[in-house]
Amino acid sequence: MNCLSNKDQKFSLIHGRYLPRRQIGRGGIARILLCQDTIAGGQVAVKIPLDNPPESAEAVRAEFAFAMTHRHPSLINPVSLVYENDLPTMVMPYVDGETAAPDSEGASFFGAHPRSQPGPVIAAILEAAAFIHYSNYIYNDFKPSNFIFQGERSSGDTATLRPRLLDFNLVSRAGEALVRKGTIEYVAPEILLGRPATALSDCYSIGATIYELLAGRPPFVSDDGPTLIKLITEKGMIDFGPVPEIFRNGLKSMLSRRPEERPANMLLAARAFGVEETFTGMLTGNFGRYISAGEPPFAAELKKAVAGYIGGRPEKALQIRGLSANSGELDFLAVHLAISGWSVERISAGSGDEAAAGTLDLVLSEECPGSHCRSVVLIEDFDGLSPGNRQKLRGLLRPSKWHPVIISARRWKQLDFPGQIFDPVDECSHLAATDEILKAFLKKEPGFEYLKFAAATGGEPEQIYCLLRAGATTGQFGIFDKTLDAETGPWIMPEVEEILAGAVKSLNAEHLDTLGLLAAWGENVPMILLTACDNDRRGAVDSLVDLRFLKTEKGILRFSSGNLRRFIYERLPLQIRQHHHLYWASAAEKFLTDDEHLIEIMAFHQGRSGDLVAGYNANLAAAQEAHKRGDLGLAGSYAGTLLELARGGGGSISKALMLSADIAKQAGDYPRARAKYVELLQHLRHIRDDRLMAETLKDLGDLYRSQKRPAKALVNIRRALRLFERLGDAQGVADCHNNIGLILWVGQEFEKALQSFFAALEINRRLDNFYEQANISSNIGIIKAILGQTAEAFAFFESSYVNAQKSLDPRLESRTANNLGYLYARQNNLAKAAHYFREALQISERIGYTESVINCLTNLGTCSLKGGDLFASIDYNQRAQQMAEGIGNKHLALDARLCLAEACILMGNFALSDKVLGSMETDPIYLENRPFACQVDLLRSRLSLSLEHFENGLELAVKVREYAATVGDQLLRLEASLVEAAALSNLDDRHAPESISKVVSEANELGHFGVADLASLILCRVYMGEGKLQAAENWLEIILARPDQSRRLLMEARVGLGNLRFLQKKYDEAISILMENEAHTAGSGFLPLALESAISLAEVYHHCGKPQKAVESLNRANAYVRQVLTSLPQFASQADFQGSIISRVIKLKRELSDIAYKESGGGSPLK
Repeated sequence: MNCLSNKDQKFSLIHGRYLPRRQIGRGGIARILLCQDTIAGGQVAVKIPLDNPPESAEAVRAEFAFAMTHRHPSLINPVSLVYENDLPTMVMPYVDGETAAPDSEGASFFGAHPRSQPGPVIAAILEAAAFIHYSNYIYNDFKPSNFIFQGERSSGDTATLRPRLLDFNLVSRAGEALVRKGTIEYVAPEILLGRPATALSDCYSIGATIYELLAGRPPFVSDDGPTLIKLITEKGMIDFGPVPEIFRNGLKSMLSRRPEERPANMLLAARAFGVEETFTGMLTGNFGRYISAGEPPFAAELKKAVAGYIGGRPEKALQIRGLSANSGELDFLAVHLAISGWSVERISAGSGDEAAAGTLDLVLSEECPGSHCRSVVLIEDFDGLSPGNRQKLRGLLRPSKWHPVIISARRWKQLDFPGQIFDPVDECSHLAATDEILKAFLKKEPGFEYLKFAAATGGEPEQIYCLLRAGATTGQFGIFDKTLDAETGPWIMPEVEEILAGAVKSLNAEHLDTLGLLAAWGENVPMILLTACDNDRRGAVDSLVDLRFLKTEKGILRFSSGNLRRFIYERLPLQIRQHHHLYWASAAEKFLTDDEHLIEIMAFHQGRSGDLVAGYNANLAAAQEAHKRGDLGLAGSYAGTLLELARGGGGSISKALMLSADIAKQAGDYPRARAKYVELLQHLRHIRDDRLMAETLKDLGDLYRSQKRPAKALVNIRRALRLFERLGDAQGVADCHNNIGLILWVGQEFEKALQSFFAALEINRRLDNFYEQANISSNIGIIKAILGQTAEAFAFFESSYVNAQKSLDPRLESRTANNLGYLYARQNNLAKAAHYFREALQISERIGYTESVINCLTNLGTCSLKGGDLFASIDYNQRAQQMAEGIGNKHLALDARLCLAEACILMGNFALSDKVLGSMETDPIYLENRPFACQVDLLRSRLSLSLEHFENGLELAVKVREYAATVGDQLLRLEASLVEAAALSNLDDRHAPESISKVVSEANELGHFGVADLASLILCRVYMGEGKLQAAENWLEIILARPDQSRRLLMEARVGLGNLRFLQKKYDEAISILMENEAHTAGSGFLPLALESAISLAEVYHHCGKPQKAVESLNRANAYVRQVLTSLPQFASQADFQGSIISRVIKLKRELSDIAYKESGGGSPLK
C-alpha cells in the first residue's frame, strides 16, 4: 500500500480508520507507516508485513502476541492487530522521542544529552529486561537503535529520559532455539558460538548497549564480520577508558566472555552499576505488570469459553470475570482472536465517548458476507459506556449482523447488559484456584506453601494480585526466585479493602445482615446449621451463592475468601456480634451434638456472646482439653479468653492465671509464664489460699529450673515445701523433693539430685502413687545412664515402665516406653530402641498425646540416623518439627532440627546443615540452655571437620568436652573427645592415635559401642596411613562382627575394608567391596561415603591397568564432587574446599587424562 495524495485520501484508509502519512521505517520483514487515526484522533504507527520473505506475516503475529500481552512503561505496546488485504497489520502508538544515533560530531548519547543522568537510564533498561526475563522470555536484540528515549521530567539542571523498546522481532521463550541472531556488535560470545540464548546472553547485549550509550561506539568494532566475531569471542580487549569510572565495574561484569561471571539477574546488575535503589523503585512500582503479563489464569478454559461463545452466537456479550485490576484477559484474547484471523477492535478504559462511538460505528458498518463478520469488539470498562453506545453494542449482537462482544467484568458485580459469564474460579476449590492463578502470575509452578494464602484470598485473582504486588514492595515476595513468605501477610490491606468495599456496596440490607451472621460463625458453616434459619434467611444465602459471595462444598457453606469474611466481621457493631455468637452457640449445641470439636465451638461462641459465666466455663473446658492433648497454641488462645472473662467477673481469676501460666511454661514461653505466676502470687495474698500458694511457688520454682536459674528455683520450691509440710500434704512434699532433684540435676549435681529423688520415691511408695513412682524412677534411670551405671539405669527404667502400666495412665506409659527406648539407643541397641519408640508412638497416637508423638518421631528419627536410613530419619524429624511448630512447642521443634542438621552433614548437604545450625545458634534457648547448646556446638564442630576447617572444629569440641567432664555427662564427653581426636588426626598431631585409643577403651568400658566403633574407624585410617595393615584389619573385624551393628557404621567400615584390601593387593576383593558399598551409600543418601567409595574404586581400577573402568568410576566421583561443591555454605568457598578426597579425584583425573592423550593423541575421555 502506498501513501496517496490528499485528493485520493478517501481511498487510502487502512482498515477504514488509519490514514497513511509517510513511511517511517522498513526492515527485513515489514515496513512501518505513520498514520492518522481518523476515529480516536492522534497518530499511530502501522506495521505491514512484506510479501517476501513468506514468514513475514507470521513474524508480525508473533511480535504482536508478545508485545500485546506484556504491558510495561519501557515497552511500546500495540493498539491492535487488523487484517488488511488478508495481511496481519499491527497498529502501534506513534512515539516521538530521541534516538541513540551518534550526533554529527560523533559524541556518545549521554555526551549529546549532558543534562540527562546515565544512572536512571541504565536502571530503566535493566528493569525492562527484568520484566521480560520474569516472564520467561529472552529479548535477544538489545541494542541502542531498538530504544527511543522520551523526556519525562526536568529538575534543575538535570533531565530524566525514559528508554522504551520499539521492536520485539527476535523475542523468544527461554530455552527456545533462535532462528535469527541480532546485530553482531551486541550479540553475546556464546550465541555467536552457537549456544542457546539465555538471560545471561541478554545481559551481555545490555552491557554492549550501555557501553555504546556511554562511549559512543560498541565494545568491539570492525568492518569485517569474521574479524568482529573473533574479537568478541576470543581476542578482543575492551577499552573502558571512555566510560565513567563509576560504571566500569558494572560493564566489566556484564561484558564478561564467560556467562557464569555475569550478574545472575538484573538486580545484581543494577547493584554492580550502583543504581540498585533506582532499579528497585522502578521494579516494585511496576510489579503489578510483572504478574499480570503473559497468559492469564485459566487461559485454556478462557479460549474454550470464547470458542463456545462464538460458535453459539448468542444475543449476549461474553463477560470475563477475571482480574479487573488490569486488562490481562482482554490482551490475551486480543492475541488469540487476532492470530485466529479476527480483526480486533478495542474500546479502552478512558477512551472517551466519541472515540467509543466511532469504533462501534466502524464495526456496525462492516460488510458481513453470509452474516459472517470478522471483527470482534473488546470492552475494558463497560460502566464508562454511554447509554447510546450500549445500545450500539446491542446492535452488534443481532443475528443478522452478529459480532462477538467481550466485556471485562468485575467479580461480584452484575452488569446491566445481557451476558454469558466466564468465571472458572467459581468451579474450583480455593486451593485449586489459587494454584492455577499463581502459576499464571509466577510463570511457573508455585514453589512455596500456599494453603493459608488460598484460604485468605479464596482463589480470588484480584486479591492474589494485590497481595503479591504488596509482597514485592515489602520484601515478602522474592521477585527473582519467585518465593513468597506466605505466613506473614498482612492479608487485609488498603488495596484489598478497596476491592471488598466495592464488592459489598451493591448488596441490600438482608444480604449484609446474612453475611454478618455467617461471618460470626467462622470459616466453614455446616449446612445443617441453616435449618435453624427462617426461609428469608435461607433465600438470602442462596442469592449470595449466586452472586459468588458464598460457595457450597460437601455440606459446608463458606465465604468466597477469608479476607471477605474478616472484612464483614470487623465492621459489625459489638452488640450485633455478641447476638450472632449467642445464636451460633445455641444452634451448635442443638445440631452438632456428635461433633468432636463441639467443646471448642462452644468456647469460641460463648466466649464472644457477652454471657461472661457461660463463656468462662466453655473456655475453661476447652483450654484444659487442648492442654491435656498438647495443643499448646490452641490452649493458650482459650486461656487468654478465659482470663479476660475472669477479670470481667465470669469466674475464678486464680484458676485462669494458673492455667495460663502452666500452658505458657509448657510451650517454652518462660517470660509470659513467670509474669502469670507472679500475678497469681499477688492475687493469692489478698484471698489467703495457702494450698494454691504452695502449688504456685512449686510451679514457679520449676519454671526457674527450666530457665537455668537454680538459686531462685530452690528458694521458691523450699518455700512451697515448708507450706506443704505445715498443711500435712504428703503428696505436695513428695512433689517438692522431686522438683528439688530436678533442679540439682539441671545443675549437674547428680548425687544430691539422686538423694532428693529417692526421698520423693519413698513417699510415693507409701502413698501407692504409681504415676509419680514411674516418673521418678525414670529420672533416676536417666542420671544413672549419664553416670555410666548402665545396669542400674536399666533396672530403674524397667521399674518405671511397670509402674506406668500399673498407673493405668496411657500418657505415662507412652513416656516411660519412650525413655526406655532412649536408653537402648544410647547403648546403640537400635532394634530394641525402635521397638519401644514405636510402642510409645502407637499409644500416643491412640490417645492424641501430641507431645509424646513428637518425642517418639524425633527418637525414631535418631534411631534411623544411627542405623543409616537417612531418608527415614529426615521424614520422621520433618514430621516432628511440623507438629511441634503446629502446637507452639519450640523445645521439641529444636530437638527435631538438631537431628535434621546431623542428617544433612551425613548426606553432604552442608549448606542446609549450616542453615539449620545457624537458626538454632540465634535462638534464645541456645543461650539459656547449656546442654542443648553443647549438642549444637558438637554438630557445628562435626560440620567444620567435614568442611576441613579443622582448627574451628577442634576449638568447639574441646569446649564441649570440658563442659561434659565438669557435669559428668560421660556420653557427651566421649562424643566430643572423638571429634577432638579426629581433628587432631587431620592436623597430623602425633598424639592423636593415643587420644583415639583412649576414646575406644572408655567407650567400650561404659557400653557406648557406637562411639567406640566410630573411634576405631578413625584409628584404622591412621594405621593404614602408617602401613600397619594387620592392626587396621583387627579393628575392622571387631566393628564388622559386632552384633546388631548399625548400617551406617557398616557402610563406613566397608569403605575402610575396600581400601585395606587395595593396600593388601587383593584387588578383586577390593573392587567387589567398593562397588557394592558405593551403590549402598549412594542409594542411602550418604554422598561423602559414596564419593570416597567411587574414587577408591577408580584408583584400584587405575592401578590394575583398567583405564576405561577407572574413567567410569572417576566420572561418578566427579558427579558426587559437583553435588558436594554446590551444597557448600557461604563461608566455605569452593576454592578453599580442596580436601584429601577431592585432591585424590584431581590427581587421578590428571593421570588418566595423560594416559588417554598419549594413547589416542586426542582429548581426555573425562567429563
